Amino acid sequence: TWLAKIALFAKAFVDELRAQVRSAAADGRLHELLPFTGQSAALIHDVVPAAEAVDRIMTGAVAALRAANSWTAG
Repeated sequence: TWLAKIALFAKAFVDELRAQVRSAAADGRLHELLPFTGQSAALIHDVVPAAEAVDRIMTGAVAALRAANSWTAG
C-alpha cells in the first residue's frame, strides 16, 4: 500500500540522516548540521497554543497523505 511505501521511504531517510549525523560528529563537523538561530527564526510566523499548532500539523499531514495517495493510486 502507499502507506507502507511512505514508511519505507521514511525509514530510509532516517537511517541516512542518522549516518550523516554520526559521521559529522566523528569528524568534528556537527556544527554543519545545526541551523543557526537567525536562519530558523524566519520560519516563525506566529505564536499559538499547542493545540492549534498540533491541529495545523495534522491538517498538513492529512493533505500530504491524500496527495501522496492520489499519486500512487491508479
